[in-house]
Amino acid sequence: LDMFEEMKIASLLAKFSGLDAAALDSWSVCQMATRTGAKALGMQDQIGSLEAGKLADMIAVDIAIPRMTPLIDQGPLFNLHTNLVHAVQGQDVHMTMVNGQVVVENRKLVRADLQILIDQVNQAAPALFQRRAKWLAEQGSVVNELQRL
Repeated sequence: LDMFEEMKIASLLAKFSGLDAAALDSWSVCQMATRTGAKALGMQDQIGSLEAGKLADMIAVDIAIPRMTPLIDQGPLFNLHTNLVHAVQGQDVHMTMVNGQVVVENRKLVRADLQILIDQVNQAAPALFQRRAKWLAEQGSVVNELQRL
């Protein structure tokens, strides 16, 4: 999943469902993806913002790309948050830090081999899908009822 795509979809769905272009503004979406998301997980004391005593989780986004244009970095037309929600894609993340440790640098994993991870996921997937199929079969009418909603 691409967190930036999820942020964009959340904003657009709110606007569409309420027929209100001002619904769920970009600041609110960024807040949901950080502080409110941490609170939803019950981890607001550990993550969600950059503060002393919290885990240092952060990303660096490449802003020197056409998708980020125009980028107005100050004043009443400041739009970094709007670009993050509506223009950036996961592939634009240049660096990722988790708990103060860089795990992605120059868009490449530095603590793991990507091909090994892909191979492990591909090997694990069939068993996970079988487990899901079994669970769905056991749920029977409950799942069918939910699907009708």
